[in-house]
Amino acid sequence: SDAIWQYNYRHMAMTATAGLTGTVADLFGGRKVLRRDISEPSEMLEAVRKGLPYGAFEALRQAVSLQAARVAELIGIPPRTLARRKESRHLTASESDRLYCIARVVGMAQEILGSLESAGEWLRRKNRSLGGAAPVDPALPMSVDA
Repeated sequence: SDAIWQYNYRHMAMTATAGLTGTVADLFGGRKVLRRDISEPSEMLEAVRKGLPYGAFEALRQAVSLQAARVAELIGIPPRTLARRKESRHLTASESDRLYCIARVVGMAQEILGSLESAGEWLRRKNRSLGGAAPVDPALPMSVDA
């Protein structure tokens, strides 16, 4: 019976991760921006390792109603570098990884709060449990352990 529980637990975790992967892909602009359907975590990992299209940055930014400068600051891209990424239409693997972390948080917030609008509001609102900072405050450490 313990083996059945472990199997079911792992299956549920993988199902939740796969569902979140689809949500993140949608936040990145879906097939139009990513140029392919991404529904599996391994597919998202491959896309992030290769570097996401700049359009994924723009799609996420617009989805949560944040200014480009704010999202760039969150993922550690200076303004001039952001301009170069926009021109080249491509993010590096490390920039893509940081953008993916933000998108995962947005996706989880969307699932918990019930809508993308609520998730965006939550991201921008100051939170007492974060010492008065908003979840998108660049001073907060960026870690997603889910």
